[in-house]
Amino acid sequence: MAADRDEERKPVRGRSDVPAGVGLAPDEERFRVLMESLDAGVSLSTLDGKILYANPEILRMSGFARLEDFIAVPAEKRYANPQERDQFVAELQRTGMVRHRELRSLRKDGSTYWVSISARVLEDPEDGSSLILSSIQDITERKQAEKKLRESEERFRMLFELSPVGMTLVGTDFRFLHTNPAFREMVGYSESELLRMTFNDVTHPDDRAAGASLTLRTLEGEIEGFQLEKRYIRRDGTTVWGVVNSTLVRDDGGAPLYFMSQIHDISNRRSAEEALRESEERLRAIIQNEPECVKLLDREGRVLEMNPAGLEIIQAAFEEVSGQKAVALVAEEDRPAFLEMIEGVFRGERRSLVFDMVGMKGRRRTLETVSVPLRGPRGEGAVTALLGVTRDITERKLMEERLRQSEKMEAIGQLAGGVAHDFNNMLLAILGNAEIILNRTADPAIVPYAQAIVSSAQRSAGLTSQLLAFARRGRYQRVPVNVHAVIDDVIELLGHSLDKRITVEKHLQARRAVVMGDPSQLHNALLNLALNARDAMAGGGTLTFLTAVEERESLPVAIKDEVAEAPLLRIDVTDTGTGLSEEARSHLFEPFFTTKPPGKGTGLGLASVYGTAKGHGGTVTVESGEHSGTTFRLFLPLSTDDAAAAKDPEPSVPARGARRILVVDDEPVLRTFLESALKMLGYETVSAANGAEAVALFRAAWQSVDLVLLDVMMPVMGGYQTLSEMRAIHPAVKAIITSGYALDEEVQRILGLGAVGFVQKPFRVAEISMELARALES
Repeated sequence: MAADRDEERKPVRGRSDVPAGVGLAPDEERFRVLMESLDAGVSLSTLDGKILYANPEILRMSGFARLEDFIAVPAEKRYANPQERDQFVAELQRTGMVRHRELRSLRKDGSTYWVSISARVLEDPEDGSSLILSSIQDITERKQAEKKLRESEERFRMLFELSPVGMTLVGTDFRFLHTNPAFREMVGYSESELLRMTFNDVTHPDDRAAGASLTLRTLEGEIEGFQLEKRYIRRDGTTVWGVVNSTLVRDDGGAPLYFMSQIHDISNRRSAEEALRESEERLRAIIQNEPECVKLLDREGRVLEMNPAGLEIIQAAFEEVSGQKAVALVAEEDRPAFLEMIEGVFRGERRSLVFDMVGMKGRRRTLETVSVPLRGPRGEGAVTALLGVTRDITERKLMEERLRQSEKMEAIGQLAGGVAHDFNNMLLAILGNAEIILNRTADPAIVPYAQAIVSSAQRSAGLTSQLLAFARRGRYQRVPVNVHAVIDDVIELLGHSLDKRITVEKHLQARRAVVMGDPSQLHNALLNLALNARDAMAGGGTLTFLTAVEERESLPVAIKDEVAEAPLLRIDVTDTGTGLSEEARSHLFEPFFTTKPPGKGTGLGLASVYGTAKGHGGTVTVESGEHSGTTFRLFLPLSTDDAAAAKDPEPSVPARGARRILVVDDEPVLRTFLESALKMLGYETVSAANGAEAVALFRAAWQSVDLVLLDVMMPVMGGYQTLSEMRAIHPAVKAIITSGYALDEEVQRILGLGAVGFVQKPFRVAEISMELARALES
């Protein structure tokens, strides 16, 4: 029985499912309870891997429900790599004990799990063989965590090393612990060099204080991290901009370990920002100094921006118009078009408009604006504002109007000059033939009629003279003329015809009042203005003559372009009469236009004033309004010669002589008259109908021709070419030229060629007689 009890006290090998308390001795029961309560696997096995005992934890780890099934699995099938077990057993045999050996085991379903084995070799008390007592821990979760940690660390290392963004680890002493290639390339230092440096060593001196302050606040727990733009000093001394995002890494207890920072190189961005800032400053400077108005309006037409040029146009400070609707400054009649322009721009259209504006101080100007829609930064999206560039075209419009008027007057002048020229030819025939009649008869029944013809022809010649003055073809002389003396003469002449209720005033303020010109034409121009002023003051008033010297720079642009580059004498003739309407002012200087009743005026007086002013290198303007009087203002270039013009002595009547005159004129009636008149004066004549015929006659008999009476304007060959070819035949040829025009450019050209005299048509027989005698005797 004792033997049986001893047998009962031995550990039960190969079993773990014996019910508690059944057939077990108290020690064995305690052993069983202990083994089953352990959270570690415990096994007893032979060196060749045969399992003698295994507790329930081993079965749980390996996935077996019964010990018999687990024991039945050969040793090499319980390990993922049997060689690992062989190495483990070999070491165990050699050392007798192995601690925490990590192996990969196989579960019942074939999956792998990690175990940590601590084992020692025991001697079997029955037969003295070696047994292995093992303590086994399932470390699969730990190994998986370690794997994840390694993978995470590897990913972090790769991210750190391969990141295109600079990255650093900096200790709490501000020294670099580790840097990535991107940061090293950014600052130009090697890793070994940086590990001997602090971040202040590569920070621009002006940025160190800000960085140090944020770092200390982070260490003190005031903030968790920070972002900062700062400059780094590269190894070569150059500067690079970076934006730093820095975070403090702490240990599990919250103690600071190191700063992990990302540094983005923003040098290009900062350069772009600086370039953009400079561009914006340049653009703002351009806009601020732009001579045209530049403005921004919102959808409601309110002023958002306006440059100084625009503020100057509207005579306002920016504070006065900011946020105000621009249409309030637009002239009433142009407001609908202005509002429609704004609507069109906010529909995405480009618009232009010419409109009148009344400034804050009441000044009216004409403006031209081009407006375009302003969109987002890339020119996309909805229209956010109206961008307008506006220029003041008031002066330009005035100039255009004056140019149109000037062109119209030029065209009318050409027509008037041509008409006057033809009239003069006809008047010469009428006047000359009437004089011949008077010279050949004393019949009292005929003489009065002939005298009436002469008188009428002379009055008609006066009208054509005014037309020529308007056409600027009527300037006879160019001598110094004292305008103050001319004004005195005009006032004296007016004294006999002025209403006693009209007062004449003089304000002769010009220190110099001498111009180069024709005294007769200037006298007639001022007299015409004075007579118009008199007629405008039927009920009395004041007629004022004023002179002043004007420098060209002080004149309006429209006047500057019409006058010479010299100081100007301004002559104002002002009345307090009925004034002129706008319609009348637009036609005032046109020939035959008059505001007087029929029979009271020819309409040539002001036309001749206009021509005289233009012919003297000046201009004339008028300022008037209905019932507010009128001022005519002449501008004439001042002369540097203050000497008064000496009057030419009256020529004496020359003696007649039997000389031969070649008469050249394309008008048959004039040739007939001239031949008759010259024969009456005792001259022999030969005539030609044009220049070519005259040259042929002259070539054939130049020795017998004493003088040529040559018309300027002829078909086939004009006066200049005719005289040129005659001079080629006989250089000493004498010629007097005649023309229905006065001393115009063509006449001056022929005189410059060598003509010895000039007579303007229509002329009296006595005039041509004296001119012929003078030329022949010279």
